[in-house]
Amino acid sequence: MKRLDHDSITKVNMEGCAVALGKFDGVHKGHQLLLEELAKAKSKGLERVVFTFVNPYQNCLSIQDFEEISQSILTIEERAAYFEKQQIDYLVEYPFTREFAAMEPEEFVERILVACLHAKLLVVGVDFRFGRERRGDVALLRTLGEQYGFQVMAMEKRVQDTTFISSSLIRSYLQDGNLAKVHELLGRPYSIRGEIVQGNQLGRTIGMPTANQLIAKEKLLPPYGVYGARVEIHGKVYYGISNLGKKPTVGTQNPVGLETYIFDFADDIYGEIIETELLFFVRGERKYQSLEALKQQMNYDTEYVISKLNDM
Repeated sequence: MKRLDHDSITKVNMEGCAVALGKFDGVHKGHQLLLEELAKAKSKGLERVVFTFVNPYQNCLSIQDFEEISQSILTIEERAAYFEKQQIDYLVEYPFTREFAAMEPEEFVERILVACLHAKLLVVGVDFRFGRERRGDVALLRTLGEQYGFQVMAMEKRVQDTTFISSSLIRSYLQDGNLAKVHELLGRPYSIRGEIVQGNQLGRTIGMPTANQLIAKEKLLPPYGVYGARVEIHGKVYYGISNLGKKPTVGTQNPVGLETYIFDFADDIYGEIIETELLFFVRGERKYQSLEALKQQMNYDTEYVISKLNDM
């Protein structure tokens, strides 16, 4: 998969492509309908392109915009990794600047979708809006498609248990700690992707060495606490127990991090990037009076996680 920005998009050479457009925050089951249409287009000889946005915080249009985009279900790198797994040919990550927001919808279609990408098929949600003052919609795309020779597919919103699937709904469930609902609407477990870094090695002192992951500042997180977890390392799946939070037992100034005790695993993976899936919540984060008390609790938590995993 090739990743393009506003500069490199002018240098691609395609004879024709199918483009899915949207924010793709979380890439939930509704978004996956668009990707399914791209897969069909591939069989017709069209390159598969996902066109989405990156949002430099300094270019936010308002306080409300900042609050909406400052934290995401998937970070930019997590989203790219997901599309890589889906074998998308090109991922366009276009900066959502003030200049871009002021672009007329006709200009966006002509200058970017037609002149740069040579789009033959556009796949969007039925409520897709774009361009200055959100004036562009599906009806306009279809009118422009007749002019420039591309087709438009508008996908209806996906419904789960009589409720429309949306990123805002998933965000609400995630912040409430309802991982079961998040999993249901995403079609996969919530996960955190990040580099394994050197920690304070406290886990080793209590017989439970942990893999410590950096968390991107734009990552939307569930409540701090202990979770049953699953990771894939070098093509093999492992299970474990993760702690998400600031480790209050060992200090008051710790950054938010994710540390995972991976069962039956002892390899050196410092510097590697892994994805940790949080499968279920065990308990909230607590401060313990001693390392011995923490060790006893971790032993209890581990037994609980193993028991629950065996029942899954």
